[in-house]
Amino acid sequence: MLNIYLILLLLCFLGSFRPMFLKNFLWLYFFYIICVEILVNFYSVNDQIYNYSILVYIFYFSFYYFKKVNKKLLIAISAISFAVSFYFVFLSNHFENYNINAGISLSIFYILLSLQWFFTHFNKTDRKIQQKMGFWISFSLLLWAVAFIFRIIPMQFFNIKDKEFLLVITQIYQSFTIFSYVIFLVGLLFSKADE
Repeated sequence: MLNIYLILLLLCFLGSFRPMFLKNFLWLYFFYIICVEILVNFYSVNDQIYNYSILVYIFYFSFYYFKKVNKKLLIAISAISFAVSFYFVFLSNHFENYNINAGISLSIFYILLSLQWFFTHFNKTDRKIQQKMGFWISFSLLLWAVAFIFRIIPMQFFNIKDKEFLLVITQIYQSFTIFSYVIFLVGLLFSKADE
């Protein structure tokens, strides 16, 4: 699955160079993810890099959505999510490889941001919603965040009670992650606007 994931990331990275996407630096987001995944999977960099990446993702998507949704609400959601994630990444006593609480904070941020975009754009009639890149990004983030929460919350329980089922949940989550990037790629290839 790792190879499929990396190929999808590379395709998304290349697709993000369409002129309409350059102003939002989608290419930089995908480049960052590719670098992190290469470091973790091929150079044995500690998984803790994912913790720091949470802060980068919150910063990036706050920037991406800034002109697309209600600014006051976005700033509030972003500031709270960043503060909570910062606490879990740097100040809490949980120095495990991946801080579950920070990941849940990121997922809630993605869910709130996606729903805010959908509520803002759902009834606009200027063009079909699926022609907007924001639709594809919001759909992808929402799907990934929900899958992440369903995987991460029962993880410790199943790690003790049923490791085989935990492996199944992990594979399902990885499939959702891949599908999320397929959604990103569809948006990059077929969107008519980056609104």
